[in-house]
This record gives sequence, C-alpha cells and structure tokens, in this order.
Amino acid sequence: MIGYEEYFRPFPTFQSARLILRALKMSDAADLYDCCRNPEVSRYSEWYPHPDIHHTKAYISWMLGEYRRREGTTFAISLAGTGRVIGTCSYIGLDLEHRTAELGYCLHRDFWGAGYGSEAAYILLDNGFRRMGLHRMEAKVMPENTRSEKLLRRLGMEREGLLKKAIYCKGADHDLVLYAMTDDRFYQLFGGAGPA
Repeated sequence: MIGYEEYFRPFPTFQSARLILRALKMSDAADLYDCCRNPEVSRYSEWYPHPDIHHTKAYISWMLGEYRRREGTTFAISLAGTGRVIGTCSYIGLDLEHRTAELGYCLHRDFWGAGYGSEAAYILLDNGFRRMGLHRMEAKVMPENTRSEKLLRRLGMEREGLLKKAIYCKGADHDLVLYAMTDDRFYQLFGGAGPA
C-alpha cells in the first residue's frame, strides 16, 4: 500500500509564479503570528486568533513533531520573491488507501483578493492528482464564508451539498458546505491524463 513516506519524506517543496509551498520552520514564527493573530483570518475556522507569538511558536513546534512522526501535511505559503510566510495550506485527513484528501488553508488578511489563496490551493490539487494519484479532494466551508466558496468555485470544485450541524466549535453548531473535485474533472479542466 502506498504510504506517507513516498510523498512526504523528504517533505516536498512546490513553487509557482508567486509562491513557494514548503515545510514550516521555527523562523517563520513572526510572519505566521502576524497572519494568525487577526480575528478575521480565523473567523470561519475551528481555531482562535493567536494571542501572542509564544502560541504561534508552540503551534510550529507541534507541527515539527508531526513532520518527525511522519504525519504532517501542512505547508507554509511563502512569497517567492521575499520568503515572507503569508499563511498555510494542508491536506486534512489525507487517506492514501482510499486516495482522498480535504484541502485546508488560511491566508494573511493583507493578501486576500489577489489570487494567492487560489494559487496555493491549485498547487495542492495539482500535486494531489498528478503526483499522488488521488481520486477525490474535498473542501468544507461555513456557508457564511462566501470568499472561500468563490475561491473553490474558481478552481472548478463543485458544491455537493450542505452538511447540517457538521461541526461544533466556538460554542455553537455550524453547518458546512461540501465542495469536491474528482481526478477526471481535474484533468478535464487542466489537461493531462493523470499518473500512469
């Protein structure tokens, strides 16, 4: 059976026109804290704004442990020109046996609306389908998170339904809108026949 080792040891780095996706490092703490302290960034997520940089360092330390345990699938989103980290993206619930994964992402508020989120998410889709041979990728967003829904639709992901009371976080139940893309749709939209 295909395992984590094949795709994440060593942890991969991907580059696009404007972005580099790579493993998180402790030296990213200041940039990541600047991103994650803003309540708008975590508004539609299960996590709360980072109260101080020590919280961010603790998160990075935990993620470094995930990498060592061969379980980490979270990438730093950094600008190709400066190296500044402007967010993270990840394969949530990666299931290589069933060839599925869920996309997750967060982006610094100052970089919303400029296509960086779409660019990072596309890298994960492209790698997931072309390199890892996934058959399906999903994303779940709160119905109020219209910006994220627009991002997913721009990528060609299709809305499949509403999951009522799908999560309980921050003291309340929340519905989630389910978006998904299959490998055949990805190749139809972006070309190629997929991995051999």
